[in-house]
Amino acid sequence: MPPRNEFRSLATDMTARLVAEGWQNHNFAPVPEGELAYDDTSVWRVTIAPMR
Repeated sequence: MPPRNEFRSLATDMTARLVAEGWQNHNFAPVPEGELAYDDTSVWRVTIAPMR
């Protein structure tokens, strides 16, 4: 993985972890991984936008 992608991945993981820990500190339980699945049904985002 190029250094830029490694840095971006690390920064994203750190930010996501800090946000998750912040929510847990306020007694919000984490959502199980299987419940995070999202099916995008938008015609624009699914069919038109990727063609740009």
